[in-house]
Amino acid sequence: MKTWHRAGLYLLRKKERSILLIFLIFVMGTFVFAGSAMKACADREIAEIRRQLGSSFVISEDLENSNLYEMKYEDGYQYTVFTGRPVTGELIEDVLQVEGIAGYETSSSEIVWTNLKLRPGLWAVSEENEYTGADEIELRRQVTNAVICDKGDANVNFRIGAFSIVKGRNILEDDKSAIVISEYLAEQNQVSVGDKVFLETKVGVFQPSDTPFETMGNPQELNVVGIFSVNFEQEGSDFTPENEYADNFLYIDSYTGMELKKNRSADQGQEVYSEATFFVEDPQNLEAVMKRVKEQVDLSNLIVSLDDSAYQASVKPLRQIGIFARILLISGVLGCLAILGFLLKLWTGSRTHEIGILLSIGINRKKVLWQILLETMILASVSIILISVCAPFFTNAFFHASVEITAPDQKEEHYTIKTKRGEYLPTVSQVSIEEVNLTNTYTWAEAAWGIGLIYGCSLISALSASAKIMKFTPGILLQSR
Repeated sequence: MKTWHRAGLYLLRKKERSILLIFLIFVMGTFVFAGSAMKACADREIAEIRRQLGSSFVISEDLENSNLYEMKYEDGYQYTVFTGRPVTGELIEDVLQVEGIAGYETSSSEIVWTNLKLRPGLWAVSEENEYTGADEIELRRQVTNAVICDKGDANVNFRIGAFSIVKGRNILEDDKSAIVISEYLAEQNQVSVGDKVFLETKVGVFQPSDTPFETMGNPQELNVVGIFSVNFEQEGSDFTPENEYADNFLYIDSYTGMELKKNRSADQGQEVYSEATFFVEDPQNLEAVMKRVKEQVDLSNLIVSLDDSAYQASVKPLRQIGIFARILLISGVLGCLAILGFLLKLWTGSRTHEIGILLSIGINRKKVLWQILLETMILASVSIILISVCAPFFTNAFFHASVEITAPDQKEEHYTIKTKRGEYLPTVSQVSIEEVNLTNTYTWAEAAWGIGLIYGCSLISALSASAKIMKFTPGILLQSR
């Protein structure tokens, strides 16, 4: 009788055991298939996000270094000045010469007084005291940040989705005397696209003065070309200065920015920035390009870091899904090896007399072992057929569960805003994203890998269960009954 024939007869004779083993392999195999599919999909999404968002790095001033600050005294007043190295136009030109750099975006801002009524904060509730006069308090209520842009859409706050244009357009490279303001300021001041806004440089903003409202240089009359929406809620507080509210941010063109800087100094020299973001041609080579920049350009007393806040926020739920997928995959593999191995060991132990008879009539050990393995492969094959029919349903259920588990709390803000030491302009960071949209798809190669894993686990369990019995002689096996 052929080996496969004996295997089939045994499985039919022990159909209860066969059905139970098929069910166990089916359950564990479903975990393996779902886990491998989810892991593959999450990995592909992470790679795509890396391609889209992981393509830039930042060179910035070392504002956290306390050794780079100097105390100044003037007219009886004391104040602190940052004396560290800035990011200059010359430095930017040097970086752009490095192979692999595709472009850049600078981050620079000017502290300005505006005729707009700002979202009220700390200065709106402040009162005159021995340190701060009434004029300075009144001045500060209309002082905020004007972010200088070559291209508004390239600004990080628009790139990560914290802000978005809702009316008009953003700042363009050839703009002059253009400004973009928030919906809040537009509504509170009854300003629309096409209206005028004034920005001025006031003495009291930059140095202690008995005449804080004195205007330095030339006031700037700007055209409102666009209105942006702040896409997150920022809690109000009596301790938050007006300039730290995202609603009070202003975006202006480079020409206007230069004119405002000239108000403080007629001879500005070359343009300086607090930081510059550089984009690489191939995101896969980001780290290699950064290494070349560090080797070829003098970056002493500057900070070089990945521009990856949006990337990290985007891949956070996907990495959590990846962990969930690995748990499923490992559970399926270990469950198959442990539970299936234990049951096969028990049932193979009950077949010692049968194995002894097969060996005594001249069937060699290899054929007996092959029969046991063939039985296991038949059961695994039936389970895999059932998995292929039911896998889409169960895998979709696992996908849905993982997305629900990793979905951000509805109360959690997707963005945070804080002011770093030495900076007047607050930094907006993306900390989470909306619920991920993960598609249940996997390739034939990934399916073949899952099938191979199920077969492999099943055969390893069968081998480990049969190994000890195969060492005994036919006589000992026949006496075991």
